[in-house]
Amino acid sequence: MQITINQVTVTNWSQNPLMGLSDDKKTKLSLAIDYSRQIVDDSLQLLRGYLRHQVCRSVDSKMAADLFSQGDNAVVDEALPKYFGLDMKSPTLNTELQTIIAKFEQTRRGICGPFELVVGDIHDADDIVTGVSQSANLLKHGHGITA
Repeated sequence: MQITINQVTVTNWSQNPLMGLSDDKKTKLSLAIDYSRQIVDDSLQLLRGYLRHQVCRSVDSKMAADLFSQGDNAVVDEALPKYFGLDMKSPTLNTELQTIIAKFEQTRRGICGPFELVVGDIHDADDIVTGVSQSANLLKHGHGITA
């Protein structure tokens, strides 16, 4: 079954078809898609501004203070070590920041227009054989057995 919401085609292969979503749930899903797109856009804007600030500050700290919002920088200063594990004193910070920006740009290209999601369990014969074999191997070695 397929359903398209906010330029996202959702193919459902599970036992609980999405076609049964109420209009309210479809609206919520559409809103979640919008928010996801907006979060990526906002993150890119903040990260690009922060990088520009870093470059400007390396040349003229007074101009950097005058041109860039300290509030936006504070958010990025907090997020980079917390969510990306960056050392804010690292000499490679700008290079690492450019890598993060590139990943967000790639994510944005992927979600800004139409895309597809597949929901449900998708198995083929190889998956089943591999899963049974792995389970049997775990049991042979005493894993998954409770006394």
